[in-house]
Amino acid sequence: MRKLLCFASVAIVFLSGFLSELVEGAEDTFLRGVTNIQHIELNPDSELYPDIESIVHSPKHKLLRVVLKENARCSNPYLRGRLSGKALAIIKWKKEGQRTFYGQYKVPFEGDFFLEIVTVFCNYVPDDMDRCLVPGESFRVTADNVEIKVTKASEVRGYWESPEHVPLYTRWQPQNC
Repeated sequence: MRKLLCFASVAIVFLSGFLSELVEGAEDTFLRGVTNIQHIELNPDSELYPDIESIVHSPKHKLLRVVLKENARCSNPYLRGRLSGKALAIIKWKKEGQRTFYGQYKVPFEGDFFLEIVTVFCNYVPDDMDRCLVPGESFRVTADNVEIKVTKASEVRGYWESPEHVPLYTRWQPQNC
């Protein structure tokens, strides 16, 4: 079993109001009659790997769904995610029930995008600054070079654009570097 790194007074920038921006009712329709679902490959070296039942993508709803196993050790992870490729987009997460997380994205272009999901905290407790961070070498939940197909562009005000189709991974710097 891997050990979590503990830090006191960790400063994390949280997106405010992201729950209200998720499409109302999209979670319910995600499961009904959707035939074009993409199963996402997991990183077997991830801290969260033993706890994940599945990750799927619905291009129609521009949603990702992460389902944890019934007795997950990390029962309330703090997930972050992004798409990279022609543009960069942050995934906004919402927890539904005990084991399911929905992530929504908005990108200005259709096409293939690299998907990265990381877990920052194994068991997230809001407003508790004495937290255990997941080690950087095992925080990426998705496998390397996982791509999803975006079939519908969103209206986005301001965005980062890249001339190359390459993944942009979250950087992790070990202590004492």
